[in-house]
Amino acid sequence: MLGIILLLIVNQPQEGKTAASKEDLRREYVTKGMTAYTEEDYRNAIGFFKGAFEIDTTYAALSYNIACCYSLLNLKDSAIIWVKRTVELGTYEFEEDKDFDNIRDMKEFKRIALRSKELLKEAKKRKWESLIFIPPDYDSSQKYPLFIVLHGYGSSPSDFTRELPIFLTEKGFIFLIPYGTEVHGLTSFSWGDVDKCEEKILKDIEEVKSKYSIDTTRIILLGYSQGGSRTFSLGVRNPEVFKAIITVAGTFNEEEVKDYLNKLNGKDFRLYMMIGGKDRKERIKSNEMAKRLLKQYGAKVHLEIYPEVGHAFPGDPLKEVGKALKFIMGE
Repeated sequence: MLGIILLLIVNQPQEGKTAASKEDLRREYVTKGMTAYTEEDYRNAIGFFKGAFEIDTTYAALSYNIACCYSLLNLKDSAIIWVKRTVELGTYEFEEDKDFDNIRDMKEFKRIALRSKELLKEAKKRKWESLIFIPPDYDSSQKYPLFIVLHGYGSSPSDFTRELPIFLTEKGFIFLIPYGTEVHGLTSFSWGDVDKCEEKILKDIEEVKSKYSIDTTRIILLGYSQGGSRTFSLGVRNPEVFKAIITVAGTFNEEEVKDYLNKLNGKDFRLYMMIGGKDRKERIKSNEMAKRLLKQYGAKVHLEIYPEVGHAFPGDPLKEVGKALKFIMGE
């Protein structure tokens, strides 16, 4: 069985408006940065990403994005500085990213990449245990719904440990955040192919069920970006496991699910999709196709398009997840 780290949520004093305001600002900068990046407006993307990075200098994905933007602008020295910083923050696999084509032949880039390969070997030896958060008043005599989140490509569970744990556990959920199946460093993971992802998530669910009292009729899966793409497939392939799925900036792949669509018949399966109106056209079209196709097989489907958002988690995550939960619960 996969190991899981238990984190008990306790009520803690609020840090005040300053901390909340900084987190809101950081989130706003990330969303605007990702939207600018999607539109190939790399200079403005750098400004937004740097604004977010000043608030949280531990966020490797921001450093990585800044390095990519500088490389795409052919500002090589600046790109190298941010690649170095990205490695210092624990992301080691980046050499094949096409965003770095402009700096790939630089001696310094090659040196950093060589060192990163050694660091990556060590990172892959570690055991990456999924995180689980339980309500502070957990009672084993009661059954609890389970909420699972799949992070995006090159990210990690830390993206979802800021606000969601308290939000969801206060609503009575047990909250599970696994690491991706592919290790790219200490702070960077991805999901590999759909079969590997499916095997890991189903094993994690079985382990949680063996330790905690789970309402198996209320297991919800949410995924962002690549995690959203995997969420589409896992949900349709396993409607007997998941009551509902929530996808954010994901891509629906019909080939991965076409042999499983009939499993939706007779199931109370629900799908809530969020996608930015400035995301890639093919990704938006895939969400629209998912809406049409899954409705044909009896699923209850909602598609929310955010006109001014690119490839990013839209707005206030707690508000948007709350809206999705209302749809899922039929409120």
